Amino acid sequence: MYGKLFAQMYDGTLGTEGPWEALVTFQQMIILADQDGVVDMTAEALSRRTTIPLRVIKKGLQALEAPDSGSRSPDEGGRRILRLSESRDWGWRLVNHTKYRAIRTTEERRQYQREYWHKRKGDSTPLNNSTGTQHNQPIAEAYTEAKAEDKRPASSATALSAGDVVVLLPCNTGEEVPVGKAFVDELSTAYPDVDPVGTLREVRAWCIANPRKRKTKDGLGRFINSWFSRVQNEA
Repeated sequence: MYGKLFAQMYDGTLGTEGPWEALVTFQQMIILADQDGVVDMTAEALSRRTTIPLRVIKKGLQALEAPDSGSRSPDEGGRRILRLSESRDWGWRLVNHTKYRAIRTTEERRQYQREYWHKRKGDSTPLNNSTGTQHNQPIAEAYTEAKAEDKRPASSATALSAGDVVVLLPCNTGEEVPVGKAFVDELSTAYPDVDPVGTLREVRAWCIANPRKRKTKDGLGRFINSWFSRVQNEA
């Protein structure tokens, strides 16, 4: 596993007041934590794994377990780590791991989308045009280009073979637009925390329940992208 270190770590009390041993130890724990923010290791194991002297690790852990009234995160009294069990003196949970993991996920997704767009277009065109309208959403482009590459009209449910169609989405004309496996793969890559098939079925259910709000065939890609982005952020 890995964690992302944020520059603001050096601006809070941990970086400005120290002790420096706490800052160093916390950095290593962020990197070694699992997806739930748990570092189920002894101080000795932390020292051995990171090659940081045990005395530094122990002093850092003591400071990280202590309350800090000046911390920008008041949860748990400003403590950075909590014991997994009071019956043992090792194994910790990072208090704000979920919060910073969400920030990391959002930033990584934005970076992926920027790189994806530039790679497909071969230039540095910004995602937003001068009016601020987001016309260049990478997933919407992938949807449009996938249709062009397949040379199959998206307006016909028979354009894709039965094995390629994942879901049919009603558009504003009443036609059902097939979504193929290639587009679903794009969604899976761009939104790793979202179940693509289940979410597309939710989109279909919404389209069926809201016939007056259905999108155009060309607008479906952007609509799907917005829906997945919202679900990813909530996740």
